[in-house]
Amino acid sequence: MKEQICTILNILQLYSDVFKKDASVMWVTGRCRIIDENDIEIRKMITAYKNILLSRYNYSLLLMMNPISQPATFWRRRVIEDIGKFNINEHLVMDYEYWLRIGQKYNPAIIDDYLACFRIHKRSKTESAHFSNYKQGLAVSKRYSNSKIIQTLHYMNYLCIYTAYVFLNMFDRIRQK
Repeated sequence: MKEQICTILNILQLYSDVFKKDASVMWVTGRCRIIDENDIEIRKMITAYKNILLSRYNYSLLLMMNPISQPATFWRRRVIEDIGKFNINEHLVMDYEYWLRIGQKYNPAIIDDYLACFRIHKRSKTESAHFSNYKQGLAVSKRYSNSKIIQTLHYMNYLCIYTAYVFLNMFDRIRQK
């Protein structure tokens, strides 16, 4: 437990260092592993895909897909003062909608290290509502962009990710038997 606390403090120090180094940085994000209910890393291909896209972050890319992991993201209080709080009406995609609002005004600083884990289990919102999650993500993206090209690319990305999750879930079930 002591080692885990030290790791958490080290990670928080990384965020703090970025904010101290550059006062213009309003939000910071990093890499995030996907883990199961037993703390075993899963879906490494999806993690790799998100990491590649995160390393190439720009707002247009964010409109097409969400490479930002909520557990690995921090922002200054000023962001809340400037753009408000999470929109809780966007239950499945409230973090993505928030990134789109922040991203309109500020680019994130990106730490190229694993800073968090995202736990997936059968009862989690992400696991139990893939279709609704991506459908709502597309609707949110449309509110922030009128570009038919971006909307089409977002939808194509949605189809790819949704298909990948279907196959990964199938393989997970086979592996568990």
